[in-house]
Amino acid sequence: DRERLAYITQDSFLVIVNKNGDEIVRSPFTDIGIVQWAKNGLIVWSENGQAFLNPITNERTELDNELPNIYSENFGWYYYWGPRIAYDPTLTLAIYPVLDKSETYISLWDVQMKKELLQIARSEGLSFFPEAKPEWSRDGEQVIIAIMEHNSNKDGNDRKLISINKNGSAKTLIIMPHGLGVMRFSLSNDQRYLAFWTPDPTSSFQIENLRLNVLDILTGEVTDYCIISPYISLQPVWSPDDRFLAVELSYGMENSEVVVVDIKKNVAVKIADDAMPVGWLK
Repeated sequence: DRERLAYITQDSFLVIVNKNGDEIVRSPFTDIGIVQWAKNGLIVWSENGQAFLNPITNERTELDNELPNIYSENFGWYYYWGPRIAYDPTLTLAIYPVLDKSETYISLWDVQMKKELLQIARSEGLSFFPEAKPEWSRDGEQVIIAIMEHNSNKDGNDRKLISINKNGSAKTLIIMPHGLGVMRFSLSNDQRYLAFWTPDPTSSFQIENLRLNVLDILTGEVTDYCIISPYISLQPVWSPDDRFLAVELSYGMENSEVVVVDIKKNVAVKIADDAMPVGWLK
């Protein structure tokens, strides 16, 4: 609800503050990190997997971390996002990478019914990668994924952004031109826009000279804001009213700029050096 901020201190305490900066909670934190806010609490990541944590009462519920045919971290290449399971904010659905009979695909899983609702992107190539972790809407109605799928009508692969409804129906939002990849994407609060990074078409590497784009899901129009990050950047962060984006321009280790982009006026302003955008508060 953009009313609180959770973070981990260097001395391993979980701290939650309100929008005025007043501290609400400070408690010892022994997990690896915070995954995301969920309804009435936090999803945290430990060595044993993910758990739901109520930071006020400190009540903890372990989540299912071994769903059917989940792509194991023991298979070598780090082809999945971390954590491997992306739970929706209501903890009723999960999307995760699967390896089944030497083929990979992405599964949408109903946690309560314990059944698979959808398989997508079944291929022997990469259908998931670390920089493209699924993005759930805040109400859990849909999840956005990026996939790389073999095109039988031509050489190479199609790279797509796909929306999956909570009931298991899917639709392609965009097929990227020139076979360009999509990474670190972010859905606006009203679910109309999707901000994402994509490599410059002239770049020889898929992880350099990333350009900030915004897709209007309603019209299909894509706007390139001519904002370039030389190296892989963080996920763009939408303001509560969906007018502004806070983005990181990465120039290497500990060298970055934070820029706020007004997508209505097409204006960008640098607000900080050597920092990272993590969220907006109301």
